Amino acid sequence: MRNPKGQPVIPVSITGKDRRRTPRFDLPRHSTVSLRRGERQVRCELRDISRSGMQIDVPELLDLGGTLAFEVRDGECLYAQRAWQNGQRIGVSFQSDRSELEHMLLCTLLVLENAAALQQQA
Repeated sequence: MRNPKGQPVIPVSITGKDRRRTPRFDLPRHSTVSLRRGERQVRCELRDISRSGMQIDVPELLDLGGTLAFEVRDGECLYAQRAWQNGQRIGVSFQSDRSELEHMLLCTLLVLENAAALQQQA
């Protein structure tokens, strides 16, 4: 996979204090995802993503209890729970009843659509 500048997206090291079970992938700056909170949608900056979760920055402090729905496209959502929070930076763990293949396809779609949108802005 390549970022909008044509450089490969490389997984971040999973050594040291990083306790992830799956490698994470840093995303181009200004990648976003929509967090659905009832009728409200909040655009969040997507920092990195892995098979098991993602790291986001929210524009404001939010009450993030319970299941979180991140809209990928046309109502298709990835469901997650907050794993940790440090101010406006949040790590979430995916909670999916989808097949692993379907889940990974939605994650890939999210990454590719962000890369395409960023390329159009350049």
